[in-house]
Amino acid sequence: FRSAAITGTVPEQCFNFNAFNLMTIVQSTLGSWSMSTNGGVSHTPLPNNLFNPSGTPVGTSIYNLKYKMTSTPDIHLCPDSSNINVSVLHPATPKIKMAGPFCTQQAGVQLTVSPSTGSWIPSAYTSSTGVFSPSLTVPGNNPVHYVIGTNTCNISQTAIIQTEAFVSAALTGSVPDQCVTSPLVNLSALVVNSGGHWSGQGVIGTNFSPALSGAGLHTIVHSTSSYPSGLCPDQASLAVQVYSLAPPLIQKLDPICDVSLPKQLEVIPVGGVFSSGMIDFISNNGIINPSRAAIGNNIISYSVMVGPCIAYSQSTIEVVKFISADFAKMPEVAYCKNGTPFNLNSLAENATDLGWSGPGVTENTPMFNPAFANIGDNYIVHQTYSHPYGLLCPDSKTIQIKVKDLPKVNADFSPAEGCAPLKVSFTPTTNTTGKGIWTFSDGSSQDGMSFIREFTAAGSYSVLYTFVDDEAQGCSTQVVLNTPLNVFESPGADFRVYPDEIFISDANITLNNQTTNLTENTYTWTIQGLNSYDEVHPNVTLPQVGNYKITLEAASLHNCKSETYKIIEVKNDFNVFIPNSFTPNADGLNDVFRPVFSPYGLDTKTYQMDIFDRWGKVVFSTKDFATGWDGGVQEKGDNPTKQDSFVYKIKFKDLDGRIYEKTGNVLLMVR
Repeated sequence: FRSAAITGTVPEQCFNFNAFNLMTIVQSTLGSWSMSTNGGVSHTPLPNNLFNPSGTPVGTSIYNLKYKMTSTPDIHLCPDSSNINVSVLHPATPKIKMAGPFCTQQAGVQLTVSPSTGSWIPSAYTSSTGVFSPSLTVPGNNPVHYVIGTNTCNISQTAIIQTEAFVSAALTGSVPDQCVTSPLVNLSALVVNSGGHWSGQGVIGTNFSPALSGAGLHTIVHSTSSYPSGLCPDQASLAVQVYSLAPPLIQKLDPICDVSLPKQLEVIPVGGVFSSGMIDFISNNGIINPSRAAIGNNIISYSVMVGPCIAYSQSTIEVVKFISADFAKMPEVAYCKNGTPFNLNSLAENATDLGWSGPGVTENTPMFNPAFANIGDNYIVHQTYSHPYGLLCPDSKTIQIKVKDLPKVNADFSPAEGCAPLKVSFTPTTNTTGKGIWTFSDGSSQDGMSFIREFTAAGSYSVLYTFVDDEAQGCSTQVVLNTPLNVFESPGADFRVYPDEIFISDANITLNNQTTNLTENTYTWTIQGLNSYDEVHPNVTLPQVGNYKITLEAASLHNCKSETYKIIEVKNDFNVFIPNSFTPNADGLNDVFRPVFSPYGLDTKTYQMDIFDRWGKVVFSTKDFATGWDGGVQEKGDNPTKQDSFVYKIKFKDLDGRIYEKTGNVLLMVR
């Protein structure tokens, strides 16, 4: 016997639970499970002994589960079974009826759902009974939720209800009475909520135009609506009174002078107020005072008020400045006849280009030229006019200008030409006293009357003498001397002697002429004790040792001369060679020891040579520079028998008187 006892329970199942393993609630797991539905007697086996709640119908279903156990080996001998009921819940799916959209100003709305066996999930705007309050929502999409079932097994639905914000059209103010000439009125400042629109006579967008509406009482409306479907419209209206007033007419005046008397302006209609940007130019009742005006166009305004309307008119009054012909300063005591023309406006308080006349005045200009004026007094008239109306306020004044004649001056210089450096005397003559300045074409100048100047630079100089008298204005006269001053260039005598060092053995020299402008001069060469030469670059042979003075004189085409000299020395090119060994073997080569002198410069009368052996004994002596030592000892008359070193001592004097003493060793070699 095998027991089919059930040791546990199956909890209430939901249609969406996972399959339940029935073997977890039995004593022995060797049996098998079957199931009948809703009180049926026929059981069907359960695959894998699993109870699967999925696919159960909507509502609550009761299932009878049987666990059957058999004996073995005879399954029919002692069977056993146990039963257990299982409840499965499958809630119905709710369907919320679509509602809305609603305005946020609306009262609560009862929502409906099918089936209504569940409950509403409360929110800020939805009650537990399904009352939806639009005023508690945020405009836009608002979700609501309905659920059917238990906490562990349920089905819910969510619906979206749209709300739109109510926009009040209420107004916070009014538009005061307007004039047709008033500017646009901004209506946006009168509303609680922006975004609405205005309508009515004179409305342009969010502005009210009195000019567009015209005179009269006008009603304008402010309308608002919700977004996006316009569920919640609202309107508010206001009345605007608009008045009209025609502009006044002001009398037109011709230009007036700023020194004219005050004048009353005429205007239609009367009763208004005059004003101007210039203080005291026009009174409130229209009396103008030209002396208080700005020169040029002066704008005056006239305003008339009717109710809220003010009508304006403007007029322009041109005021022309009176230009005085008075003089700001007096002219100089006198002006020179050759003085610089000057602008007469520099004397006047007010400059004018065409208002001058009289002697010396250039026509149609303000320039006074003393060259065209009378010597003595000249009376100049200054005429001024207002601009641009010349005859409106003219004025005239006269001034006296004195013009002086120029002093008479002559100038001369001497000599008119010569060689540089050239001293020239300059002398002027004049009929008055004063001071002068001499100006030369090389840019130099010299103050004073008579003076002497030395010109070191060659050239042709033009000369200008300027004389200034001592009287008022210091009139000046310039004298250009017709004859130029010619200063001729003196040649710069110079030369070089080649070679730089001269010896009597080759005393042939070249005198290289380096005088400036070499080919334009003649030359005279003088060599002390020798002949003169006129070549440009002479070649000369000097006959003996000593110093020579060579003089070069250069003369230009204008007989301008220059001289220079140089002292040169012809040296004695004296020298001596002393051998350090010799071989007295009679082979004709190097058999004799003696010094070898250059062909020039030895004073033979002073020559002395002595030869000593290593013990200081004289073995040879001679005063003849042509006689050498053949290696023998003078007292014995025979030659040394062996090779040895000897000491020589040689004394002599050159032709310049210099004394020499040579000492050294000479090797006698035996071969």
